[in-house]
Amino acid sequence: MYQKHITFYLLFFILVSFFSSQACAQQPLWDTLITKKPVLRFNLVGLGWGIEAPATKQITLYIEGGASFDEVGFINLRGMRDIKLIAIPYASLQLRYYYNLLRRKRLKKAIHKFSANYIALAAPYITATTYTDLISGIGPVWGMQRSFAKHGYWSFHIGPGLYRNTGDNPLQAAYYLNVNTFAAIGVVF
Repeated sequence: MYQKHITFYLLFFILVSFFSSQACAQQPLWDTLITKKPVLRFNLVGLGWGIEAPATKQITLYIEGGASFDEVGFINLRGMRDIKLIAIPYASLQLRYYYNLLRRKRLKKAIHKFSANYIALAAPYITATTYTDLISGIGPVWGMQRSFAKHGYWSFHIGPGLYRNTGDNPLQAAYYLNVNTFAAIGVVF
């Protein structure tokens, strides 16, 4: 049971250890950051939350969790088709590099709360519709996010990913390539 979670937790531990050592050990690093405080996000589309913490001038660590939704159709006892809307819990860890953050600052465009384009290494962790399939993945994504008004934001990313579905038996895991997409509209603090 523990083997199916080890990849996700190991990656999480390494990234958090790296960022916490960088953030605490080098005081001059904080002087170069665009945004010095972590940013808290609430996704109203997928009912999720996330926290994005800066590590360097253009690199952040983003951790997110929540629930997306899926329709499941089946035939009930009376022979009629029923459709249920079920929640699918997910978690994601991303190491983001904002490649145009400094350029946007130089052009006097909005950069607060990481309003810029980025490339990231994303590691999603999802339970499938049956709740017995545990899907973990890793892959690069390209994305953009913008803040609007005082506390609004939208975000989008897309990229290829290598996924592992453990199903009911972790010894018979299936590997496959898929597209990692995500869209959010929400509130940011």
